[in-house]
Amino acid sequence: MLAVPAERTFWVITKVSPSRATTSWSSGKTHAKTPETSTSRAQKARPARRAPEWLAALALAGVLLGGCGKRDQPERKGPLVVAEQPPLPENPELGKKSTAQWRQHLDREEVERQGIFDKQRIPQHRALMKQLSAARKTLDEQKGMQELREARVGVNQQLDSVRAQLKELDPLGTNSRLLPRYQALLELLSARYGAAKQAAFGGDSKAVDAVRTEFDAHLRKMNRWLARIQREEEEGEEEDESEED
Repeated sequence: MLAVPAERTFWVITKVSPSRATTSWSSGKTHAKTPETSTSRAQKARPARRAPEWLAALALAGVLLGGCGKRDQPERKGPLVVAEQPPLPENPELGKKSTAQWRQHLDREEVERQGIFDKQRIPQHRALMKQLSAARKTLDEQKGMQELREARVGVNQQLDSVRAQLKELDPLGTNSRLLPRYQALLELLSARYGAAKQAAFGGDSKAVDAVRTEFDAHLRKMNRWLARIQREEEEGEEEDESEED
């Protein structure tokens, strides 16, 4: 609502009247032909203020829009759903099947993500695997306990270098699919391989045969993974070339 300011009081000075009759104002009387003046508190009429046209148009638009919104609302049918209603019955078998499918989907996405990461670092992986194979060869070539002790000092330095390169390759430790294989190979060469060699010097070769087999299995799976992602990259390039042709 528009506020109307309080009307001001106007002071009016009357002139000398030519008549002997008295003149009357709201504040007093003055006899004719007297120089006295009288003050009046008569209020000056002010014209009524009209609301701005934009305000009236805005009010009209609000009425129209409000009416349209009510007409557009669909009529509610059926019972009202409230929080107190019991949940729908579940099928345990379908729930397990859905969970398994979702896990398979996540596994495929994870494999794809790791493949993209390793595909861009194939040369680095090849170099790291070559260093680990060289460390293993150094341990295998030792013929006595003293030589083995001295060789393990140099091998441990090589392994520290490999760990540093892995940290640089994957700082978060969550992107390369080969990281668990690297950790297994590092554990074999730093502890178990040397102990197995010592047992072999004592006449028990089963332990060293076991660690050699395990080492070869890890390397074989790593090479298979790198060959797979490299093949997928080459196939993708061939598809791109065929599309261009």
